[in-house]
Amino acid sequence: MTRLFIGAVLWTAPAWCQPVMPSWLANYPGATAQTTNSPALVEVTYATAAPPAAVQDHYRKLFESRNLPFNANQDGVGIVVRASAECDLMITVRAAGGGSAVRVSCADNSAPSSLTTTTTTTTVVRNGSPARGGMTPAQSQQQYQDDVAKAMAMHQRAVEEMGLHKVRPPAPAPPLVWPKWLVAPKDSELMVDRGRDAAGNGQLKSRFITGAPMTALYTMYKDLLASHGYSQRGGIETGHTQSGIQQNHLGSVEGDSYPDGFPGPRSEISVRFSRMYLNDPITVDIKVTVFAYAGSGPREP
Repeated sequence: MTRLFIGAVLWTAPAWCQPVMPSWLANYPGATAQTTNSPALVEVTYATAAPPAAVQDHYRKLFESRNLPFNANQDGVGIVVRASAECDLMITVRAAGGGSAVRVSCADNSAPSSLTTTTTTTTVVRNGSPARGGMTPAQSQQQYQDDVAKAMAMHQRAVEEMGLHKVRPPAPAPPLVWPKWLVAPKDSELMVDRGRDAAGNGQLKSRFITGAPMTALYTMYKDLLASHGYSQRGGIETGHTQSGIQQNHLGSVEGDSYPDGFPGPRSEISVRFSRMYLNDPITVDIKVTVFAYAGSGPREP
């Protein structure tokens, strides 16, 4: 029997362990999910009529039940949550029509940091067949190419679901109306004026004065925007007098809504709070602005 020893340098795929989605990480109630598996990743995707804020709150409660930190960040398109549990978790929540598109990824957290490693191996071939438990260079290369192809296919699906690089026609701005739920505190009254911003976009605005605490105003409008599917950004700044007395001085809450999905026409709500002197009542400025969509597609050379 002839034995042929071949020394070869080849690219080998990492020895991944197939991850399993944590059993406690339940989907949003009523959603029908699709699961995709690859050697080092399992993904669950689904759509729900619930707004992104409600979906975010659903996952926050699940994390709290496991005593896991819940850090949600805005990535310009939606909400991204990352955590390390039984596997490396990444949850993305995007506004989609009147609801949300959700993707939950569970990656093997024991995988090496590099996708591929270069090794020198000796393959024992007997009568043209690889030794038991071994792989020929061609088989190893094919396994690597299959894993890369699966990863690229999953990436492409994510890009399509997020609407990136998709050609979209121009679209007019949403109707310019004041939302019925966008109200003032009980001690104030809304008077709405119609106009345009500096860029010519349609705008409604109102100003009133209230004795409510700034923290209460901030929480009120933050919750209103979140419960109606608007993203939230903003905060409160503290000022102080010459004698060093500190008090909330400025604050804001802003958010966007894409009624036809991102990218597309959008509505923006901006709420700003301010006072100039210690213990003064707070002036609140609210603006509702609508933006048309210019369309997307290949750029002219």
